Amino acid sequence: MSQSSQRLLEVQRLDGEQARLQGLLKQADSAIGDTLQERAAAYAVRQAETALQTRQREQREQEFELATLESRIKDHEASLYSGKGSPRDLQALQQDIARDRTRQGALEEQVLAAMDAVEAASKEAERIKAAARRVLGDAATRVQQIESDRARMQQQLATVTAQRAAAAASVPAADAALYERLRARMPDGVAVAPVIQGRCEGCRTSLPSAEVQHARRAEELVQCSRCGRILHVPVG
Repeated sequence: MSQSSQRLLEVQRLDGEQARLQGLLKQADSAIGDTLQERAAAYAVRQAETALQTRQREQREQEFELATLESRIKDHEASLYSGKGSPRDLQALQQDIARDRTRQGALEEQVLAAMDAVEAASKEAERIKAAARRVLGDAATRVQQIESDRARMQQQLATVTAQRAAAAASVPAADAALYERLRARMPDGVAVAPVIQGRCEGCRTSLPSAEVQHARRAEELVQCSRCGRILHVPVG
C-alpha cells in the first residue's frame, strides 16, 4: 500500500472538513445579513400606524362636521326664536332646523362609530408594536447566537487548515499535483477512493483482483482503471 495514498486520504478528509466549515460560515454570514423578519416587523408597524392615523383623521373630520352643523342649528334657532322675519322665512328656518336635526343624529352615530374605530385601530397598533418588539428581540438573540457559532467555526477552520497544511507537507509534490488534478476533475471532488471488498468506492466498480493486489502492494500511487481515482486499500 502506498503511504502517499494514506496521507492523501487524510488530506482529502481535511479538505472535506474545510469545505463543510466554509459552507457553514457562508450560511452564517447570509443569516446575519438577512433582515427579512426585521423589515417585515417594521412594515407591519408602519401599516398599523397609518391605519390608526387614517381613523383619527376621519374622526376629526366628522367631529368638525358635527360641530359646524350644531353651530348652524344654534344660529337658526336664535333667529327663529327672535321672531324677526316674515312667516315664510320663519317657516323656512324651521324646515332647515328639522333637516339639520336629522343630519345631526346621523353624524352623532358616525362620530361614535369613528371613535370605536380609532380605539380598535389603537389597540391593533399596540398589539403589532408589541409583536414587533418580540420579533426584534428574537432576531437580536438569533444574530448573537449565530455570531457565537461563527466565531467557533472560524477557530475550527483555522485548526483544520493548519492540519491540512501539515498533512499535505508529507506528500510528494508529484502525488500532490495528481491529487489536485483529480479533485478538480471529479464531479464529487473525491480524488482518493478506498477499496472495500474489491470495489472502488469512487465509481462503485468491482475491480479485478490483480488490480486490487497491485494497489495494496505498490509503493507508487495506483489509479482506478475505470474512474481514474487514486486507490487506497485499507490495511486488514
